[in-house]
Amino acid sequence: MTVTLAAALAGAILAALRYRQRATVQSSEIAGLQRAIIRDPLTGLLSRRGFQERMEIELARAARDATPLMVVIGDLDDFKQVNDRLGHLGGDMALERFSGVVVRTTRRADAAARLGGEEFAFILPNTSELEAYAFAERLRTTTEKSFTGTATELTITLGIARFPDEGTTTETLLHAADRAMYAAKSLGKNRTALHDATDAELSAAD
Repeated sequence: MTVTLAAALAGAILAALRYRQRATVQSSEIAGLQRAIIRDPLTGLLSRRGFQERMEIELARAARDATPLMVVIGDLDDFKQVNDRLGHLGGDMALERFSGVVVRTTRRADAAARLGGEEFAFILPNTSELEAYAFAERLRTTTEKSFTGTATELTITLGIARFPDEGTTTETLLHAADRAMYAAKSLGKNRTALHDATDAELSAAD
């Protein structure tokens, strides 16, 4: 009777250990899938979904603490020509190189994302307009220097929008920064533009 009880107890313990092991493996797999969803596999930067999740957090914090928040959109100039000349492998290598520039340029508190293709976005918490402009210019000039003399002499054009003046949601801020960036491209690539300053320039040009 004692032997039977001991065997049953041992079996129960073994089953519990196996269940815990399976649960641990499943939890690890889920965590891996979650990381894959919020991270761009090529550059290691946040994906669009990861960017949106981080934006919701930073927007709530900025609204609660009444602190400044800046959003920067950047688009690598004439990137299609890189793919045309060097193929998608060459384009991927250029994107990986650019992600290195991003890592060296951003602060720990900042968030950088690849929204898709050659378009990138940056969240700058507790950052003034002047500081955001300085960041964008540093990223722009570092990108240009990093690619000078290579097979892909890339540059980047950037647009900046601020919370809450140009938007209070992820969508409105992205739209404002995107509008500034494309206006900057129309005025001349490889430059940085603030949303309100760009509007003024375009109005003057009309």
